[in-house]
Amino acid sequence: MDKAKEEPDFGFLILIMLAIWQGSWLQYDYGLYKILFIGSLIWIPSLFRGGTAVASFVPRPTRPFAITLGAIIFFSGALAQRTEQQEKILWRDPIPMRWYSDLANLRHKVGNRPVLLVCDNAF
Repeated sequence: MDKAKEEPDFGFLILIMLAIWQGSWLQYDYGLYKILFIGSLIWIPSLFRGGTAVASFVPRPTRPFAITLGAIIFFSGALAQRTEQQEKILWRDPIPMRWYSDLANLRHKVGNRPVLLVCDNAF
């Protein structure tokens, strides 16, 4: 028997645990981004392999329709999440900042909401 099939993929398990740790427990978005970016060598091929495995369960005549429907549902969910996140960013109410020291008081102005820093006229 093939040794690779006997042992679970610990690299993928570690990637999932690190993503949960950074995303849920620490709520450190940049750390989660780096884990997902570095782990993309693992999870992107896994997504395609998983999609192929799921598609093999669908009867052959309806497989193209099921794959298209799954892709539409996936991308609709991603678009809905993106628009939801965009509504939370205060890009409509700019708060002018003159110096870096003003950033220390930024939490008093916005609370725990996400902040978008635009540095158009930095220099």
